Amino acid sequence: MSDAATVGDPEAMRALARELLGRAQLVRGLAAPAVGRLEAAVFEGPAATRLRGEATRLAAALAAAAGDLAGVAGALLADAAGLEGQNDALRREAEAAAATQAPNGQGA
Repeated sequence: MSDAATVGDPEAMRALARELLGRAQLVRGLAAPAVGRLEAAVFEGPAATRLRGEATRLAAALAAAAGDLAGVAGALLADAAGLEGQNDALRREAEAAAATQAPNGQGA
């Protein structure tokens, strides 16, 4: 953000969004192997029911967290596009102002 005619860095926002999407994929992948192994195992009794219930809740919580991360990434991507448009407009305004202030209407 070295340009005086900008208000943010859309590329940095996109980079963060990519990082968040990668983390979302990682989080999604955490539960599946463990839940799969648990479902394949043979357990009996009340502890088995509680264990399966906890595994289901954990898988749901991980899926929700991954969804939240992906949602934030999507919002960042959308905001980056909007910010890019704002920055372009600010640059055009700054260039126009500089051109009108230059002697004899010549650009700076």
